[in-house]
Amino acid sequence: MRCLSRQPFTPQLRAAFQLEESAWEELAKVAQRQRVAPLFYQRIQQHALQEWAPEHVLTLLHGAQRENAIRNLRLYQALRVLLQALHAHEIPTLVLKGAYLAQAVYPDPSLRVMVDCDVMIPEQALATAVEILTELGYHPLKPIQLATNQAVMHHLPRFVKEKSDLSVEIHWTITRPDKSYTIGMDDLWARAQPFTVMGVETQALCVEDLLLHLCLHATHQHFLMQGVRPLCDLAALVAQYGEEIAWDAICQRSRAWGWSKGVYLALDLAQRWLGAAVPEEVLTRLRPEAVPPQLVESARAQLFAAYTELASSTSHHFMQVVADRPIHHKAQLLLERIMLSKAVLANSYGVPADSPWLYLYYPVRVWDLLVRYRPQVWRYWRGEGELETAAHHRHRLVEWLG
Repeated sequence: MRCLSRQPFTPQLRAAFQLEESAWEELAKVAQRQRVAPLFYQRIQQHALQEWAPEHVLTLLHGAQRENAIRNLRLYQALRVLLQALHAHEIPTLVLKGAYLAQAVYPDPSLRVMVDCDVMIPEQALATAVEILTELGYHPLKPIQLATNQAVMHHLPRFVKEKSDLSVEIHWTITRPDKSYTIGMDDLWARAQPFTVMGVETQALCVEDLLLHLCLHATHQHFLMQGVRPLCDLAALVAQYGEEIAWDAICQRSRAWGWSKGVYLALDLAQRWLGAAVPEEVLTRLRPEAVPPQLVESARAQLFAAYTELASSTSHHFMQVVADRPIHHKAQLLLERIMLSKAVLANSYGVPADSPWLYLYYPVRVWDLLVRYRPQVWRYWRGEGELETAAHHRHRLVEWLG
């Protein structure tokens, strides 16, 4: 993370990059896994580290940036077509996260890796949006059940373009309705700012709401399991807008919305490790009364566990069961994950919540959990330390965030 940091690059720091070839190869692998390879390559050039990096590593990273530039261009072209189609039906649009950040915040769009495009529309326009996406050649990864989706989610299942790797997520809100941190969208729409995508006028969150959303998404919603990229986003956002950011509004809204812990943690880590210019007085105002001394250690473990084999083969709920806690708590959590509410079960399997067949999906749920987690359960019963340590770090973070 030192290379990704925005702090001054001192001679001592430069000297730390006089590494063996194998260490550079490992750095490149981690950067690719963390989805920051293009940014890592740009920082190598910016800090004149090419003389120490092996040629094949530079070639690999340069190729990653070039491929990302091509992919992002295709994503923006697809986004332009979608926005035009939505606007033709008089549906207001607001572009979220990566599609805004890559163009408006990063100095070069190729530096920000995007998995998909996130677009928010009014809730009442969802049915029309589904029809539009279908007409444009997209199909959902799970069957759409609008009433069920709206009851438990904040976006529709991801839509993937036919014969393509391009995908779109349609949001009507940024928070799930069953969470303590849920907020309404009216004020966010009212504060939205104009944004243009390849000549098509749309909107984006105002900078304060965007910063808060990035913090929420990284912490309360994903428990830092999206790695260092969200921290890079925050550092880039603060660098881009600087004194324009209304930090008083950040503090007030984070408290009013119940996001204070997540906002504090994300901003503290972005400042601590990436040199984000977050004012100290802001962190002081946001800092909760009790911050566990091991929280930063667990945060680091979570960040670098992102996108590893262990992380991809386990869920947040599985890790909560594995974590060090009384056996009756484990049993209670396990039962809760099997006996989902009807709405959540229906959403998971893409069936109507009022279907007479819905109850048959409970044994299907048990079977699916057994198949999915059998290797991890075996590792747990064998007492493998890596799994238990990862579960401990995740549990500490989840419990603190509440």
